[in-house]
Amino acid sequence: MANWCSVCATLTLKDEETAFRLYNFLEGEKDDRNLHFHEKKDLFGARISRNPNLFQVYINGDVRWALEQDDMIDFAKWLEQCVPASELTMTVTYKEISNDIYGKYVLKDGMLKDYFLDPIKVPTYPDSDDEELICAFYEEVNAMIDATEGKLFYVFVTDSATIKNFGRWNVRIIRQNERYGRRNCLVHKESDPLVEFYDTKQKDDDEWKNGQFVSRYYAETVFENCYNTYKYGLQLDDGIEDWYVDPHDMSAIFRWLRRELPQYEFTVKQLSDLNFFREKEHLEADRIQNALARLIIRKVRNAGNGKCYLGRYNRNEWDQYGLQEYRHGMVYNFQYDFVIPTFDPQIQEWLLEYQHKSGQFSLVEKIGERVQEMNGFTIFWS
Repeated sequence: MANWCSVCATLTLKDEETAFRLYNFLEGEKDDRNLHFHEKKDLFGARISRNPNLFQVYINGDVRWALEQDDMIDFAKWLEQCVPASELTMTVTYKEISNDIYGKYVLKDGMLKDYFLDPIKVPTYPDSDDEELICAFYEEVNAMIDATEGKLFYVFVTDSATIKNFGRWNVRIIRQNERYGRRNCLVHKESDPLVEFYDTKQKDDDEWKNGQFVSRYYAETVFENCYNTYKYGLQLDDGIEDWYVDPHDMSAIFRWLRRELPQYEFTVKQLSDLNFFREKEHLEADRIQNALARLIIRKVRNAGNGKCYLGRYNRNEWDQYGLQEYRHGMVYNFQYDFVIPTFDPQIQEWLLEYQHKSGQFSLVEKIGERVQEMNGFTIFWS
């Protein structure tokens, strides 16, 4: 025989019109005095009333067995047919006397908490029908429930997350103070954002709206390992080979992350590594490789107080000799071969010698080594 759990709910709305609409909704949903709020749960003998002055609606009834946390989530979602959970304040007390189960659920600001009283701490129920003793018992129990630290177990949030689809994968950015995790019960406290990956092959309309959660990383970690990720892709789970993001998708994901998280712009060294990696792929007219080359030049210029120096080994007849100061303007594909932050007489000497004498490869090697010593970079085009 099932145990019965008594339930009393107080729902506070933002105005009388909303409270009246909810009251009518509840009355309309009653079926032979029962509220069927989930396929496996009913509130039996539901009694519904309201207080127009306080914008409140009251529900009293009983459920079979205890009112579990999942039941409470289902109840709040069921009510969202009429009013969003984020606009509803609700207190639901529950008691199952035969098993010493007492507590309350509180929904406020979209956060659902459970104030459950440990059965060990429940005082002894009066063994008489004395109303004063019974009232004193419930006053003590309610005071103990109010003193209990509520456990957050579900958060109703609006769909304001930064998320984008890349083929099979949904990628989500979680910034500081945003909620995440199962049922959005965690708050990200750190300044470094998180990046989550979801597998859209497994998707539903409930907890897996974005797909099946696979993996989560700090944004800083993702960017630190960008070269290998661009080159080899990203294995999200070593135990499941299929959970792998290929280099093509990771390239698109990185472009999106850079736009969304400008604080994590690539360093010029990372850009140079990526530029070299694209060069080894031998892609024809690779716009990404050429964009990386120009970005390297801009980064070096910006670090050099608005100017840098560019060099080219094999000049055209209309090109000037030696190093060229660069401040702004268009740089064409294959126009320059390297960039340095400041003028260097040694590089200038070797470069002029190479350009005038048409070609000692040893000079190219010397210039390349000196460019690195100068914290400069070789540039690759496609």
